[in-house]
Amino acid sequence: MMESIMSITEIKKYLPQRFPFLFVDGVTEVIPGKEIVGFKNTTISEAYFQGHFPDNPIVPGVLLVESLAQLTMIMYGMTMKNEVSRPIGYLAGIEKIRFRYIVRPGECMMLYAKVKEELDNIARVSVKIKVENKLAVDGMIIMAQK
Repeated sequence: MMESIMSITEIKKYLPQRFPFLFVDGVTEVIPGKEIVGFKNTTISEAYFQGHFPDNPIVPGVLLVESLAQLTMIMYGMTMKNEVSRPIGYLAGIEKIRFRYIVRPGECMMLYAKVKEELDNIARVSVKIKVENKLAVDGMIIMAQK
């Protein structure tokens, strides 16, 4: 079991997404507004595995990117004084995202996000996902903050 400093109940204070579209299970490290580490446990009961792909289930790439965007919004949400009831930012772009390892049911994805550059309300964030110390995804996402 991953040791978490932020439970799913606390995560919901920072994200408007709810089941089945909530893709961060816990946070293990955070420097609000700068960097964050979290995790998502994949299970065969995830609805998307029924169709992606029934005989060879894998986590869809767009959901891997979505989990990183949600993690980033938690990091920014922690810099606000009040809980949010709507998004405090939006995914504005994707740069050089590479999928290097296929994520399957039963694996724990370690999620990483670190701000590299900020300009006004736009941030370039270096992101990656590791599974059992294997790099699964890496690249940059652009977040537009409200």
